[in-house]
Amino acid sequence: MKILIADDQEEERHYLRRLLERNNHVVIEVDDGTWAIKAFRDDPAIDLVITDLKMMHKSGLDVIVGVKAIRKDARVWLVSNALRPKTEREPGTFEEATALGAEKVLEKIFLGLELRDSGIIRAAR
Repeated sequence: MKILIADDQEEERHYLRRLLERNNHVVIEVDDGTWAIKAFRDDPAIDLVITDLKMMHKSGLDVIVGVKAIRKDARVWLVSNALRPKTEREPGTFEEATALGAEKVLEKIFLGLELRDSGIIRAAR
């Protein structure tokens, strides 16, 4: 599987890259939403986009919109340490991202578990 990681935190990207590469995935890393959309446009073989919510220039929500405009069936996961809860006046990040087409929306702390539960990585032994 070819996976695009968009996160402005270098350590987070590198950790996820190592985890995915150990599980035989091809990984592309970018540090901004603008570059994520460009990388996705330039490489039709990308199977999954994992994007952080808060980044410089374009956010993870912008990435969802941009990627879905290129390919409606694209798989996009939004991850963050700062998901906004739903209020009476505004949708939360989960509702907003899923309405835009995100397949999954989760806290970064749960990303490894979700990758395992989805069969993308093997459980550590």
